[in-house]
Amino acid sequence: MIRNAQRSIGKPQKGVWGVFANQCPISGGSAVFKARAMLYLVMPNLKYDDRAECNRQGINFRKAEPLVDIKNASIKVYPNPTKELLNIEYSIESDCVANLVIYNALGEIQASVKLESDKSKLVFSTVNLAPGVYFYHIMCDTIKLNSGKFAIIRK
Repeated sequence: MIRNAQRSIGKPQKGVWGVFANQCPISGGSAVFKARAMLYLVMPNLKYDDRAECNRQGINFRKAEPLVDIKNASIKVYPNPTKELLNIEYSIESDCVANLVIYNALGEIQASVKLESDKSKLVFSTVNLAPGVYFYHIMCDTIKLNSGKFAIIRK
């Protein structure tokens, strides 16, 4: 089938697919990858510079922020997935003002809770959150100590 596809692809199709394949994948979405897959069948050596193309459109890639290793900071979040209660066990420095920030899949803040440095555990109720996947950051002032995700399931 691939051999037949290679013979039947003409310049008009390559041109249309090329327009999509050369877009920034962030703005072009799945059409970019589909066009690249089709072009790969006939031109497997093509290379794409996504960073440069996205920059031309004003979309800049950020480097991932490394987690800062704060002395004596350890964090456990369980159970995952959870139904109603999420346990956060932590050990942070006493001079740190720490917060647990929970985001939904759209990046909207759903909850923010201060973590007391004189305690070592927080039991967070998830009953006000809809079932789904959530992301969390544990921040010490403006420094990210930890981040991760958890799921809420209810049956």
